[in-house]
This record gives sequence, structure tokens and C-alpha cells, in this order.
Amino acid sequence: MSSKLLNFKESHPFLSVMIIAIILRLIAAVFSRGFGFYNEHYLYVETPNAWLDNIEYQYLNINNTNQAYPQGTSLFYVSINYLWFGFLKFIGITNPQWLMFFSRLFHAVISLFVISFGYRMADLVSDKKTAWYVAVILSVCWFMPYVSVHNMAAFVSVPFLMYGTLVILRQEVLRNAQLIKNVHRSSFIIAGFFLGLGFSIWYQSALYLLGIVLALIFMKNWRSVLMTIIGVLLSVGIVQVIPDLIVWGRPFAELRVFLSTSTSYIFGSTPHVPWIYYSFLTVALALIPPVSLMMMWGFFRYWKKYLLLFLPVFLFLLYYTVFPNRNEIYILPIVPMFIVLGIVGWEYYRKQSSFWQKNRGLNRYIWGIAAFINLAGLIATIPMYSNKTDVKAMSYLSKYDTEFFIIEDGTSLKSVNPPVFYAKNWPSYIIINQNNKIDFNELSNLNNDVDFVLFKESKNLEQRVKAMKVYLPNLHYEVSYKPYYTDIFYRWLNRRKDDGSVTIYRNVR
Repeated sequence: MSSKLLNFKESHPFLSVMIIAIILRLIAAVFSRGFGFYNEHYLYVETPNAWLDNIEYQYLNINNTNQAYPQGTSLFYVSINYLWFGFLKFIGITNPQWLMFFSRLFHAVISLFVISFGYRMADLVSDKKTAWYVAVILSVCWFMPYVSVHNMAAFVSVPFLMYGTLVILRQEVLRNAQLIKNVHRSSFIIAGFFLGLGFSIWYQSALYLLGIVLALIFMKNWRSVLMTIIGVLLSVGIVQVIPDLIVWGRPFAELRVFLSTSTSYIFGSTPHVPWIYYSFLTVALALIPPVSLMMMWGFFRYWKKYLLLFLPVFLFLLYYTVFPNRNEIYILPIVPMFIVLGIVGWEYYRKQSSFWQKNRGLNRYIWGIAAFINLAGLIATIPMYSNKTDVKAMSYLSKYDTEFFIIEDGTSLKSVNPPVFYAKNWPSYIIINQNNKIDFNELSNLNNDVDFVLFKESKNLEQRVKAMKVYLPNLHYEVSYKPYYTDIFYRWLNRRKDDGSVTIYRNVR
């Protein structure tokens, strides 16, 4: 059996990697429930589903007149999810958990292009063996299956950015090899079009587009610069019009806000972020040192040789090191490209280095240790149930005809809205915390309306329940949910003091 597998790998190296990638992403699609980041759920899942269900819901910012307004977030990816969830509901799939399973499956398929494009890029500038190494890392890197199946706009933009880069890279390789004399204008327009799609999914990828254009300028390929920019403008001019016309009644509404606030975005930062969020350090830790340091050496060592691949990634890394952001998804768009150039550069250096040629065993040993650590990371992240307590609590409410519930978060100054999409019927709710107190005498009048009370955090839980029972005497304990261990680690990393637990009491009337 093992010999057959080895023969298959030798005969079909890329296909063997893709099969492994598909298996890992299928497992993640089944088990990796919940959501890792709030925009991932509230903007890209809850908003389109609420629109489909004709619910007056708007996650975008609300001003003092209670009117929604553009905030500089592209609606293109929101529209993609709107169409996908709409199709699923059209064929009869309405259960939130099943909707999210097929959403994860959809994103898993899209993510496979990241592996394919990474392999093809490495094959263009190096050899097939190095390209195979790139494909393996993009397939089995410990966080890749997780991010591949979730609604992260930053990562969904990656296949589009990579394809645009691949088209330009192929043209540059052919031109440098003098296999073509003139610029294929249509190729650069197509490349720009896909780069524009990536930008339209995740506006912050403007840094990547800037890097591509600057690289072409430095290579003095002026016609390519012009054709690429035309492709970007054509793409943005199409996909930024229809969603904004439907939602806001005018084209480019979100893009205009983004451009008008770009100065504060470029020079703004999140104060007091932990050191781990500095992008160079984030990448170095995420890709497992010392292997990540080897890739970083390969990335920087031959930057002139691979300028088109280097500059877009470097701009991202530089910016999010100078202006770090607490949200690590901001650097996701460049991680696959960093891996591509890092492996290509390292393999080129290793083959030229007398030290590494004499110590090939050391190289294999380092990669073996990294593979073991990576395997542990895969086991931890593939079944990761992010924001488990909030999702489970809303799923529990979906078993009943819940119309109204209360969240008691009295130990917190600020509370996050519950993911009511999982409650199925879009029930109403109020949140009670230290900054949002209500007249508890009114709770007695609400007694017949309240279906559940959800107590966030376990601190002083018994006393808080007793205080609530004064006004809602028919509360009966139902169930408690504890956070997934990765949620506990994330809370510790961000210095959050709450334990993330949720205790549900039912108002029995």
C-alpha cells in the first residue's frame, strides 16, 4: 500500500498535494464551526442573510439619526455571499448550521486556487521540485485549512491577487527570456482586472496593488503599468457600482468613503498592541522558526531578482510593522506570496551554499522538527470552534420559538452583539452591562415577553441570577457553555478579563 502511494506521489506530485489539501479542507469544513473575527460573521454572513430574510438589519455603522451610512467597507464580497446564501435558500437549505457548512465548503474550493497559483509561480521562476515544496506548505501549513473555509475577506481576495500576479509574472519571464518582443496588452489588462477584483473584496489590498505597479515601474515596463492600471480601473468600475447602487442608491459609495479616509487609515494604528502583532514577528512565529527565518532569508536575499514578487509583500509587511493592527487577518493576503518567494529564495540559496550542501542532514532535520510542530498545529486548528459559546447559545435558542431575550453582561463595560443569525428567527434582544443599564422595574412588565436570559461570564453568577429573579421570578436553568480552548488563549493574548462562558436561563411562563 505504501509503495503504491509513493509511486502515485512520484507520478503525480502536484495532484497528490491537492488531494491532501482537499481532505484537510473538507475536515475543516465539517468541524471548524463558528467565526474567528466579528466582521467575518456580522458583515459577511449575518448582513446578507438578514437581507435575504427581509429583516431590517444593518451591521454597517449607524449615526446619531439611526440611519445607516457607508463606512468604507466594500460590498462586493457581501454581494457574493448574498448570492450564495440566496441560492442555498432557494433550493431549500435554511438551517443556519447547514448554510454555514456549505459556505465553508464553497470557500474551501476557492482556496484551492491559492495552492495552484503558488505552484505555478514557483515553477515559473524556479523548478518543479521547489514548486512542489511551495504547494505542500500552502496545503498543510497549520492555519491554512482554517482560514480557507471561513468568511475572511482578506483571504478570499488572495486567489484574485495571486492570479493577477501570475499573469504578469509569466509575461515578464517570457520577456526577459526574449521569447516575446512586445507586451501582450490583453494579458496585463486581464491581470489588472483580477487584481482589481482582489482589491474590491478587500480594500486594504491597495498596498499590494501599489507594490505591483511600483515593481513594473522599476522594471521600466511602462506599457505594462498602463495596461495593468486600465484593467484595475475597469474591474473596480464594474463591481463597485451595482452593490452600492442597490444598497446606497449611488455608485462607489463605499469606495469614496475609503478613499476619503485613506490618510487616517494609512497613518493610523492601534495603540498598545502586543508585540506579537508586529507583522514581521507574526509571520516569523506563524510559519514556525527557524524554518520561517530561513524563508525570510530567502525572501530578502534575492529581492532584486524577484522584484515583482517581493515588493507587494514587503510593502504589506513594512506597513503593518510600522503601524501594527490587533487584527492579524490584515496580513493574510501576503502570507501565501511570502511563502512562494521565501521557499524559492531559500532553495536557490541552499543550492549555492557550500555549508548547506555539506549539511543536508541538518536541513532535513530542521524541516522535520517544523513538520512535527505543524502537525500539532493542524490537529489544534482544523476542528477549532471559534466563538463557540455565542454560537451555541444562539443555536440553543433556535430550538424554540424565541422572539425576545435578554443578555445580562453586568461584569463588562462593553458588549458584543450576539450572532442572532444562528437563532434562526432573528429574535429581538436587549443587552444589560455596566454602560447600558435599564430600569429593572421595567423587567417585571417584560416578564411575559422574555423567553430567555443569557448570562455572560461566570463571575458573581449566582448573585446576578438572584438579582434578575427578583424581576423575572420564573427563570429556570437550562444549559451552560464554556469556550473552546483556542478562544481562551485568544482572550489571554488580548488581555481580556472575561472567561467567555454563557449560561442560559429560560423564563418559564
